[in-house]
Parts: sequence; structure tokens; C-alpha cells
Amino acid sequence: RRARRVLSEDEVSVLAAAGHAPKMFFSHTKETHEYNAAINTFRLGGLYRTSVRSNKWSLCWGHTPKPEDVRSFNPFQLTNHFPGSFHIGRKDFMWRNVRKLQRRHPEDVNITPLTFTLPEDIRAFESARKTSPTAVWIYK
Repeated sequence: RRARRVLSEDEVSVLAAAGHAPKMFFSHTKETHEYNAAINTFRLGGLYRTSVRSNKWSLCWGHTPKPEDVRSFNPFQLTNHFPGSFHIGRKDFMWRNVRKLQRRHPEDVNITPLTFTLPEDIRAFESARKTSPTAVWIYK
């Protein structure tokens, strides 16, 4: 697939001064709920809506794309998620990844309090509560 060239800032400025600024497009996938705040921000920012399949969008708002989808993006195309982003977006996965780092580098990675993922860690959580009964605990 051939990508069209990206206009330089000077070219965009010349076109805008002449009243011919290029249109910019966004797409929104069907798999993701449409939040008015996001859609209104795109529209107020001057972006026009188009289909994901049109391939002329510069921003795609939606689910986490597959790695092969990201590889097929044109250089000017962005998405609000990237493959594997749930590893830092979900608190339980974030903790698991931090814990792995702590095991590898215990002296360097002291960035979080003691954390438990319930219900899997219920026994360890109860043991920690018995050991430190006056400690403050947050659980969800």
C-alpha cells in the first residue's frame, strides 16, 4: 500500500493562509462506546468524521488494535490505545508488572506500597492485616 506524503508545516501554513487548509479526519470504532467529550473535542478541534475503512483518518478512537493493524497504519495515523496497553491501564496488571520488577531489582524498585490482588491474594492479605493490625488498608 502506498502512503501519500505528509505536508510540511510550511505547506500547511500556506494552504491555511489561502483558506485551503487540508481537512483532518478521525474515526471511531463500533467496539467502543462514544463519549460526547471525545467526539466534541475532535469536532471542536476541526476534525471531520470518517469511516475506519476509509484510511484517511489521522486519529482512530477505539479498542486496542492488533499489532498487525498498527503496522499497517500510515505514518500520520495515531490511535488512543496500543497493543498491550492494558498492562499499565489495569491496576491489577500494573501491580503484577511492578512486582516482577521488584523481584528482579529489589533495592531499586520501591515505588508502591504492599499490594494484593483479591480474591487470589486473600490469604496473604489476611496475614498482612494480622501482622500490622493498625495499618490503613485500601481494597477494591
